Amino acid sequence: IAITPDHQLTLAPSDMVIGAGVIPKGRVAATEWRWTAVMDNKVELLLSILWTADRALHPGLVSGHWTIDITGRPNVSMTLDIHEGDPARPPSRALTDATMAVAIRAIPDVVAAPPGLFAYQPPAAWRARLA
Repeated sequence: IAITPDHQLTLAPSDMVIGAGVIPKGRVAATEWRWTAVMDNKVELLLSILWTADRALHPGLVSGHWTIDITGRPNVSMTLDIHEGDPARPPSRALTDATMAVAIRAIPDVVAAPPGLFAYQPPAAWRARLA
């Protein structure tokens, strides 16, 4: 496997007022962390994570926290967005709740486990209840 980093910076086109203060013109307003992995069989995987002060800095950016594109037969494209429906709550609250659901669901399995260290295979975030 060969992994190549290709990180990108976006500079503020003008002074940007954000909740934490001001990002002066010409300073970093976004960072896109990108890595491309090429497997031995020539399959490529691109992982890209964008941290931005303003989505408007990125024309063509699709809404959603995660976008997955798989080229093959068939091609698969998926966008997943977890967002807070209550404008009075912090925007990351829904994402935190969804992440914590998996951890909370794991508590009974951890409590029932014997003492010691082990490799834990987390259960699904949900399960069907059969009669």
